[in-house]
Amino acid sequence: MTNNGERYQFEQLTMPIPGQPDAPELWLVKRSNTSFTVEWSEPKSYGIPVIGFQLFITGKKSGDMIEVNSRRADIPSRINRVYRVSVCAITNNRQRPYSLMSKILPVITTPITDLIPTMYYNNDDGGSTSFDRTVARIIPLQIETVNEEKLHLDWTSFLPTAAVRAYYIHYTCLNNGELQAMKVSKRYRYTVS
Repeated sequence: MTNNGERYQFEQLTMPIPGQPDAPELWLVKRSNTSFTVEWSEPKSYGIPVIGFQLFITGKKSGDMIEVNSRRADIPSRINRVYRVSVCAITNNRQRPYSLMSKILPVITTPITDLIPTMYYNNDDGGSTSFDRTVARIIPLQIETVNEEKLHLDWTSFLPTAAVRAYYIHYTCLNNGELQAMKVSKRYRYTVS
């Protein structure tokens, strides 16, 4: 309150206390039969500078510290394996030398399939009785990324004929072994499922 009776209200000032950096977000960006590539976000640092990153595979340190300006790693792999990848930020603070650990990213390294047979149907229900062997062709299929939750398929290099009205993706669910099917419109030649 001032001498003339006016009241002033001030906004409360908040000061962040330096603390352990947040966990980086981690995702799969590319995969081949011999390696896969992961990227991660820059974590919020709360006043403690990040000096690098440490990659972990199946809970064990993988390699040396990765430079702070690099947030990508190529990891050699073998097919038909599951790799559990995580990453944390490294600081130069003795009390808080590491950030929180990222969520574990499971990477399944099934062989990449380049070609699958195409099935053309005369109706929209995808019934196998309408399969016409005289028009069977090969669709170049690329599996771009795969993890526990998503699979990104791309067949944009395939040039469809007028007979193609839709694509059907058939896959087996690993949880229960059931055969599943998904219809994709002709105008799309990539999908995430």
